[in-house]
Amino acid sequence: MSSPNQSMPRPPYYAVIFTSRRTLGDDAGYAEMGLMSRLVSLVLW
Repeated sequence: MSSPNQSMPRPPYYAVIFTSRRTLGDDAGYAEMGLMSRLVSLVLW
């Protein structure tokens, strides 16, 4: 039986975290971002 950690790359590991704060009037920008995220997911899969 193989160990689940055998396929993990060697350290160091990095995390990238993005944050944002919504404000009034940002609805159009978030809608566009959602559309772009969807298009990217279709291209990559």
